[in-house]
Amino acid sequence: MTELWDYPKYGCPFKRGGVYYYFYNSGLQNQSVLYCKETIDGEAKVFLDPNALSEEGNISLRGYAFSEDGRSFAYGLSESGSDWVTIHFKTTGADTKDLPDTLKQVKFTSMDWTHDHKGIFYNRYPKTSDKSDGTETDLNLNQKLYYHLLGTDQDEDILCCEFIDNPKWMIGAEVSDCGRYVVLTIRQGCDPVNKLYYCDLHTLKDGITDGSLIKELPLDIGSIVGFSGKKKQTE
Repeated sequence: MTELWDYPKYGCPFKRGGVYYYFYNSGLQNQSVLYCKETIDGEAKVFLDPNALSEEGNISLRGYAFSEDGRSFAYGLSESGSDWVTIHFKTTGADTKDLPDTLKQVKFTSMDWTHDHKGIFYNRYPKTSDKSDGTETDLNLNQKLYYHLLGTDQDEDILCCEFIDNPKWMIGAEVSDCGRYVVLTIRQGCDPVNKLYYCDLHTLKDGITDGSLIKELPLDIGSIVGFSGKKKQTE
């Protein structure tokens, strides 16, 4: 079986900020490596290699998001298969570097940038245990949606949404293609909940503030499976 699995594996390339990216696994690497190229036929360079983050190779990439201009990169890392994620940030381009921002207590998270490239929406849970390695048995309740402004401490993050009366709800947040709206979809466990919330970012004169994403869109339909905003031009 090992011999059959030992062959090069390429992910489909995609373009962000004028740069091409793709995942590649040489065969038996524990984690696929994210490479970048300035041109489709150019020299490939390692952009993010999870295998280099631990000797055991047990740190994996669990979600990522490029800013709209492609100059900043947010990515989640988990250890030993845990659902708990720590979000890190780095810049792209020739002078790529790791940034000090670190977001913890993250689980089942969204990860989407506002189109001004200043920060991301993400989800985290209140701290209920000293363990976050996947061995804890606490029930995950009261997930909250936060906005992190790049270059600030996590303690300063803005609480955008929580549902105290529905502690099992999990919040999905996505910025529309036009960048004007943030749309929140709700689920409980694996089941979608027929609730849809939104925020028109253009109406926030003081920027994103605590509790500013609480506007319910009245619905009388079945399950929400997705939404679309104004279509953006592809590169």
